Amino acid sequence: MKKFIILIFFIIISFQARAQSTIYNCQWLDVQIKVENPFFGLIGKRKIYIRNEGQWVEWCLSNIDVITDDSFKCHYSKKSSFKYFLFDEIKKEFKAYLKNGNYKNAACNKLN
Repeated sequence: MKKFIILIFFIIISFQARAQSTIYNCQWLDVQIKVENPFFGLIGKRKIYIRNEGQWVEWCLSNIDVITDDSFKCHYSKKSSFKYFLFDEIKKEFKAYLKNGNYKNAACNKLN
């Protein structure tokens, strides 16, 4: 009986650990974005990745970044000319805000 309970526990955990990924292609500077949602929204948090030099790089790792159910606000490093970017999954829009207040935006298409 213990083995059966342990087996069921690991099956449930393995299903919940998988993330559902959505990839977007944004026209401005050919940016590709991947959004991962936790399986059934039960375990973990939403994550955002940007494609850079052939690999996915995770963003929004700072305590001041804001992650909601449908958008991300991620800050750049202090060395960058950009202050932060917004990615809105509802509007399918990527906006990068410069430190001078201007911004560059791009429409994004869902690839999968």
